Amino acid sequence: MISINSNFITKTNNIMDYTKIKTFSSDYCDSIIKKLPECTPFYLSLTKNRKDIDTTKYYLVKNQPSNADAWYVEGMDEMSEIKSLWNNVVFKNENITNTDYKLEFHVLKYETGQFSYEHKDIYDFTMILLLNDDFEGGDLYVSNLNTNLKKGDLVYFAGSKRHKVDIIRSGKRYVLVSFITIPKNKKTMI
Repeated sequence: MISINSNFITKTNNIMDYTKIKTFSSDYCDSIIKKLPECTPFYLSLTKNRKDIDTTKYYLVKNQPSNADAWYVEGMDEMSEIKSLWNNVVFKNENITNTDYKLEFHVLKYETGQFSYEHKDIYDFTMILLLNDDFEGGDLYVSNLNTNLKKGDLVYFAGSKRHKVDIIRSGKRYVLVSFITIPKNKKTMI
């Protein structure tokens, strides 16, 4: 179960480049990684189950030399806690009262030598949960600020913020990525 302690919520500055929350236990993170073999590979999900997404515009490192493995994990039991976090923490922090939104979940695996170029997302908000810490490199930067994530740390930011992942020098980096889209005619704050 999620327990949010306001002492763990960090806003980097008044502009809110990102917000970092220390929320999830090591066991929770490990359980997501262990269930990945049961999940549908991400690109297969997009082509067979997700016809509403234009994959040519999708931000993922799909057409770049450093391609991460990915899985579609929305049906995983653990995602109910992330949904709760969106509703009870993020929406409250951002003064969003609309609950008619589209939420997506993916797990990405970056291996040694992989990285993500600096980019913006097409979504209103992006949330990233670091699932492991047995790798070197792979720092997440949002608006040129190192988020200094540790296993179990979660960061969220506006999809319009530029962000990147540095090259993985050794090991494998697993992250749960969640995107939210709020219908344009129903946004109360973005």
